[in-house]
Amino acid sequence: MGSFETFFEHIVHIDRYLEPLVKDQPFWSYFILGLIIFSETAFIVTAFLPSDVVLFSACSLMMVKNIFNPFILIPMFYISAVAGDSVNFAIGRFLRKEVKKNGKVFFIKKDNLEKTNLIFEKSGGTAVILARFVPLFRTLVPFVTGVSFESYKWFLKRNMTGVAVWATLYCALGILFGRIEFVQTHFGLVAIGICFLTILTATISLLLRKFIFEKHFKK
Repeated sequence: MGSFETFFEHIVHIDRYLEPLVKDQPFWSYFILGLIIFSETAFIVTAFLPSDVVLFSACSLMMVKNIFNPFILIPMFYISAVAGDSVNFAIGRFLRKEVKKNGKVFFIKKDNLEKTNLIFEKSGGTAVILARFVPLFRTLVPFVTGVSFESYKWFLKRNMTGVAVWATLYCALGILFGRIEFVQTHFGLVAIGICFLTILTATISLLLRKFIFEKHFKK
């Protein structure tokens, strides 16, 4: 419980921790932020990491405090996200044989992988792009795609598009709203709001999951 409270405290007051870190350890500040973005989608066990909050907060501080170099920060976010998705795809590809042998891998059954495959085909890859905006799903989709699809090139093209739109959106929000006095004064509340919105988005997506499967596979 204490660890969770400490983690939550760092997220709510991320601006207080980032500024001194960047001033004292500029290299490690970029490294840590990039590692958070990378790890959230590279490994299923780290899907809880708040990459949306990190992008918004870092770009807000970049404009208000002038403590980040935008020519390093923003490309680093993009590269870290694409690399994380690619690693998760590779892990899924590595475990394909286990799916064929046992009919499932971890908590994902072969039948659900086949359904997911059909959804990707029907959507033309739009599902891969949109999943980038949904917490948890942006971690699961690269893994599931690696298990069920042959072409990394097919995935990479759509994944890069999704990452580009996602990173641009959250960085732009941080740059635009970071200048507002209310945001500067109540940065913790804004961080909580972003966390709440991402959780709400994930909840709505999970509720829609059953509807989507029924729509496509129970006709």
